[in-house]
Amino acid sequence: MRRLGKLLFSAAILWITISLVVGAISEAANVADFYRGKTVEIYVGTTAGGGYSTFAQILSKHLGNHIPGNPAVIVKHLPGAGGLKALNYVYNAAPKDGTVLITPNAGPVRQVVLGIEGIKYDPLKYNLLGGWSESVFVLTVLKDLKMEK
Repeated sequence: MRRLGKLLFSAAILWITISLVVGAISEAANVADFYRGKTVEIYVGTTAGGGYSTFAQILSKHLGNHIPGNPAVIVKHLPGAGGLKALNYVYNAAPKDGTVLITPNAGPVRQVVLGIEGIKYDPLKYNLLGGWSESVFVLTVLKDLKMEK
């Protein structure tokens, strides 16, 4: 009886494993079918040539090789309002199917906290995948600074 229990348990584990593997293969095939022949757009909220643009260009050269179906990846610049135009567009108007990404300017959360006008996005609803770097700002004031009255 004990041997039969072990055999049934092993058979159940094998069946679950096969089901998961077949499901994963099927899902990967669906993802590959979805992206095959499509173009993924990476939006940048600045003009071409700056740091954010450079980061997006580097990402675009390699990203398509790591997405099933190997879609083309292009960079689109949508400058305006310190990056808000691009953030607002991607959040409100761009397709929500995985074909649009953004390399946002620093501080989209700060902009909301500071109450900057023109914000039409919720930074907590963006899916963040990582970041290139973090800017550090320092303000130094000398004690013998002469202040105008």
